Amino acid sequence: MTQSNSGNPPRLRYGIIGAGMMAREHVRNLALITGSQVSAIADPDAGSRDSAAAEVAQRLSGEPKLFIDHHDLIASDQVDALIIASPNDTHKAILDDVFRRRLTIIVAGAGFGKSTLLAAWATDRNCAWYTVSPDDVS
Repeated sequence: MTQSNSGNPPRLRYGIIGAGMMAREHVRNLALITGSQVSAIADPDAGSRDSAAAEVAQRLSGEPKLFIDHHDLIASDQVDALIIASPNDTHKAILDDVFRRRLTIIVAGAGFGKSTLLAAWATDRNCAWYTVSPDDVS
């Protein structure tokens, strides 16, 4: 998280892997969360990267650093949290790459108690919870 000198809350820097339609939906939702910043985007397609960056510029402040390869984003130390918005069939390979880093990752479907677990775990830690599913409120 980046600290603010202006007395504002710290900003949570999100990276987005995959820059298609779902990534832009995530950007719109992140714009509703105080302190959110998209600091990096990775996608092999230049048009998708540019479209997602334009969505960030329209909805949030700042310009994200753009990466062609998600490995470079993961290694960049530009982000505090990742959103994987690539095609579903790429998630496992990307998660394998993410797991090689020291990150806390919670993955489960709606109704599996992630919010309860995170609330208990986060008592003395800086963290954030983000969901786009109205069913994911357990």
